[in-house]
Amino acid sequence: MAHIIEYQRLVKLVRVLRKPVSSTTTSVSRSLCMSRETIRRYNATMFALFRSSPSFRKFSDSRLAQELIQRSKPFHVNKSIASLDGLFRNVYKKIGKGLTTIKAAWLEYSISKGGPKHGALSRSSFNSNYVLWRKLNNLPENFTRKWAINWITKSDEIILRKWKRSNSRRMWERATVILEVAQGMPISVLEKKVERSRRKIIRWIKEFKISGVAGVSLQTKKDNAVIVGLIRQKKERLLELIHEPPSAFGINRTSWRLADLSSVYTAKHGEPLSSSTISQYLREAGYSFKKAKKVLTSPDPQYREKLMKITKILSHLSADEAFFSVDEFGPFSVKAQGGRAFTAKGIRRTFPQWQKSKGKLILTAALELSSNQITFFYSNKKNTEEMIKLMFLLLDKYKSKRRIYLSWDAASWHMSKTLFTEVSKVNSTKYRDAHSTPAVRLAPLPSLAQFLNVIESVFSGLARSIIHNSNYVSLEACKAAINRYFLERNDYFLSNPKRAGQKIWGKELTVPIFKAANNCKDPAWR
Repeated sequence: MAHIIEYQRLVKLVRVLRKPVSSTTTSVSRSLCMSRETIRRYNATMFALFRSSPSFRKFSDSRLAQELIQRSKPFHVNKSIASLDGLFRNVYKKIGKGLTTIKAAWLEYSISKGGPKHGALSRSSFNSNYVLWRKLNNLPENFTRKWAINWITKSDEIILRKWKRSNSRRMWERATVILEVAQGMPISVLEKKVERSRRKIIRWIKEFKISGVAGVSLQTKKDNAVIVGLIRQKKERLLELIHEPPSAFGINRTSWRLADLSSVYTAKHGEPLSSSTISQYLREAGYSFKKAKKVLTSPDPQYREKLMKITKILSHLSADEAFFSVDEFGPFSVKAQGGRAFTAKGIRRTFPQWQKSKGKLILTAALELSSNQITFFYSNKKNTEEMIKLMFLLLDKYKSKRRIYLSWDAASWHMSKTLFTEVSKVNSTKYRDAHSTPAVRLAPLPSLAQFLNVIESVFSGLARSIIHNSNYVSLEACKAAINRYFLERNDYFLSNPKRAGQKIWGKELTVPIFKAANNCKDPAWR
């Protein structure tokens, strides 16, 4: 029996050595469980036969193996395999039926022999001899590995192979593990290949066996709604804080520092906020300290009082009241304008620095915050007369209201004596009874607080949508585009009254609602 096994092993060696591109001696030694010196000896003998007579090349593998046996020294007979042939056959059958394992078979064998001290093979020797016996008898593996994947559906295989070809490492490593394990690759090899721990690989295998590709898909981390809400609250509080000057908190500076913001925030809200976190929140909001010096800080000593007054009005605004954010857009020249736009590679878009203007425009407008409706007209100048004209236009358009509020910045024509006189006139009982108009109340913004003027957001959207990259042929063409923009905007909000917080109109910077944390004006445009 031992000679037959060694002869079968030699036939396999001949088959390997006769190939034009042979495997390495080490790999052949491992697959056939033969020493490299024995392989070299047989190899030298075989090629000596080929050189002595070309007819030997025509011999079959079995015939050539017989010649090598006759011409070589007697080879070693593996007595362990021969003596254990019956045991291994019995073990192989039991493993196939799931009645035992190699470890259990070795324990039973070792006990029957009295242990290694009495001639029993060690566990490693028993395992290696069993594998060699199985290979020499051309018997396949008949046991299932603990983490083996026995089958993959066609649809899952298509997805996994697509992941393996992708540029994403996360997709590649998951697909590689599943496909390679299905082909029998050990986890120890995969650990080095994908550079992941054994625990992680086993977890992927478990998830795949339970749920398929869905189990190992790149699931995004679910955000905790409570934590997200707290972070949003911190950001809003921070933006409200930088809108006020540092001197309001006893800090002798004209601009904020990260350390000052951190200390003031902690003292005001009773919770710590580090300088690095503040810096991150400001960057995410699109702010920098350069912008804060120019736009975000209001030096008005009555900033808090004015802000609280407006917030109180809006929080108690009833259905028969209207609140208007008022401002002017312009003047700007109608000529070729620059801006950002999709451009083909290699092409540089330009516009002339010096141009002949086709006319100038000033737009006076009011945004009603509860309905998001724009009322506007074109002006020749920015003065008190234009503000009075707008007030009468709103009084006529909103006659059904009981009271209207006008909120504007601290421009000189917004707080002239003539304007206050006209407001007192239209608020008189005699005038209101005669014309059936609502009462007018003024809610001025803090000085240099354009970031609170909600209509600035609409103007920024207007500029980005139809002014940037424009080159209108005439003043009338530009007016027609502006008229259409506001007409479509008003129609949209009439059809979608619950629009706030869901969709930003055009390219407006912020949702057009009054909020202390807003920065509605784009300093890059005006």
